[in-house]
Amino acid sequence: MPRDLPGLYWDETKQRYFPLSSRPASQSTQHTPHSSTSTREEQPRKKRQKITDSSEESDFISTAIHQGTLWYSLERLKTSSRYTDRSRIVHQYECQNIISSSRGISFDVDTATYNEISSFAVMTEPDGSYSSIIGDQSGWLYTLNTNTPNISTRQMYLGSDVASVGLNSQVRIAVPFGPSFEVAVQPLSATELGVWHILRIMDKSCHDIRSSNLLGTSLVLGAANRAILLPDVVHTAKFQFLPTGSDVLTVHQLPRLIYTGSRNGSIKCFDKRLSAQAVMKGQDILCGKYLNSNSSITHLNVINDWELLVATTRGDLEMFDLRYASTKSDPVMSFEGHQNSYKLKLGLAISPCNSILFAANDDRTLCAWSLRTGSRLLSPLPHNTPSVSATTTFESSSSRDPPPHLPRLFEEQFPADILGLQVTESYQCSGTESGSGNGDIRERWRGGIDETDDLNGKGGGMCLWMASGFKMYRYWLGQRALTL
Repeated sequence: MPRDLPGLYWDETKQRYFPLSSRPASQSTQHTPHSSTSTREEQPRKKRQKITDSSEESDFISTAIHQGTLWYSLERLKTSSRYTDRSRIVHQYECQNIISSSRGISFDVDTATYNEISSFAVMTEPDGSYSSIIGDQSGWLYTLNTNTPNISTRQMYLGSDVASVGLNSQVRIAVPFGPSFEVAVQPLSATELGVWHILRIMDKSCHDIRSSNLLGTSLVLGAANRAILLPDVVHTAKFQFLPTGSDVLTVHQLPRLIYTGSRNGSIKCFDKRLSAQAVMKGQDILCGKYLNSNSSITHLNVINDWELLVATTRGDLEMFDLRYASTKSDPVMSFEGHQNSYKLKLGLAISPCNSILFAANDDRTLCAWSLRTGSRLLSPLPHNTPSVSATTTFESSSSRDPPPHLPRLFEEQFPADILGLQVTESYQCSGTESGSGNGDIRERWRGGIDETDDLNGKGGGMCLWMASGFKMYRYWLGQRALTL
């Protein structure tokens, strides 16, 4: 007599078991031989057994989620039909891949002097490689291309710490800290390619430039007691002062608005569409939430047009709703685990898809959070794995030997403060158009990096770039280094 198996039914005609979901309607009321002989006393026992099995499955799923395993995400992705569920599962899968990243390389920018890097910016070239502009604390400016990772070119000497650099398809800029206002500009047009210009404002009150933000050819600078707007650094030398009443440590620019964060904790918004006199007034937002907290604003970033990310020297890392910026509202999201006690410059970056936040701590480590949930990404692997120094865990840019260990990006302490972070994203797909909206996780996260791509930097997926000490680091997010 056939046994009654959970989830299956016995077909007398074909003499085999089939899933209950595929049972024909004509047989839905029929009982298997075993179930027809079951007594009423056995039914409560089966019900209790079913409840017990369900509890065990729930415990297993909870354990899988807690441990961050990929199995649960993939299984849910196969069975989910709603877009919101699939999007949430894809995000969970991406987070779990990113937090396990350990494959990277390092670049020595200047092997002659080994000056510490103070700022950098990276851009994807048309051939798939990456070019970067790098400034060090002694005032030298370099360019580096991943096609020739062992060769960095000195561009010029700016005289003091290169506080900020910017790079896009139209122009490169570099701003020294210096006692006077100077901006190095290199247009990337065919007629002026490779030529650097120096813009100067002969005003003694313009000094101590600590930050900049480049949007097209429009440049905003954070200086002592004011921000400075240069609407077009390529074609004109016009500028406009935006008084803030305190040293501006961070600026963020949108097509129509400018946000500034100051040493005294104030955050201001300036509307570029208004007249010159009206723009200078600005508007205080968040009702001075950080003014009396003895904390300076170190980072500002607008996400999805209505979310404002704020970081301070007190270690605050919070998200606010700009639709309620005129009130002293509570943050909609707080990112726990960020460490900063006093430092004005630590790296912070957001993924191009606005879903992952990366931030450096003052103990020379790196953390990541989900911008959808606000939760910190924690490694699912055991924490008792032997730690390896970050200076010895990367593949040499001139060697293809695998690293000796499996370091994890978010559990290692780097040799110096992480002063810069940036995330780039590109796709190298086979059989489909790059960047298509098919949502194939396996294609998106396979990395697309082969043996020849290790040196020239080409390949798909997201890369995290960082500056620590005198080295530039590049991690392929979602990939792990292998040991032999």
